[in-house]
Parts: sequence; C-alpha cells; structure tokens
Amino acid sequence: WWAVLIVVLVPHAGSLMIPLLLYGAVLCGAAAVSLGTTPVVAVGATVFLVSDTLLALKMFVPGFSFVQQDLVIMLFYTAGQGLI
Repeated sequence: WWAVLIVVLVPHAGSLMIPLLLYGAVLCGAAAVSLGTTPVVAVGATVFLVSDTLLALKMFVPGFSFVQQDLVIMLFYTAGQGLI
C-alpha cells in the first residue's frame, strides 16, 4: 500500500515530499501493529488508513475527486477513530 501510494503522490508533493514519506511510513507501521491487537482495533485502523489514503489523494493528485468525497472521508475517519 505505502509504496504504491508514494509512487502516485510523490510527483505532486513538491516541498511536502519528505513529510509525506514520513507520515506514510508511520501510518503504515501503525496499521501493521494494529493487526496484532483486537479485531475491532484492527478494523478501525484499516478504516482510518482508508480515510487518510483518500484524503492524500484528494490533497495531492490533481483532478482526483468523486461524489461526496468529503463526506466519505469524514465517515471513514470518524468510524476508524471510534473503532480504535
């Protein structure tokens, strides 16, 4: 996931490339660690990962959009946080 996302995002990241790489690595690590916890926390971390992935695509990839994207991102974010 992280490597593919970086390939997609880095060309558009500009001066935020290093912070983007670091945040992505931390997020990926946190999601991996969550798999060793309870199923509810693991699902929550995965849902949160989806929300941040969609947010990153929205923020960095020109032309990326879909119907009600902000609502979908917030629903995934809120559900992920609630489950974690």
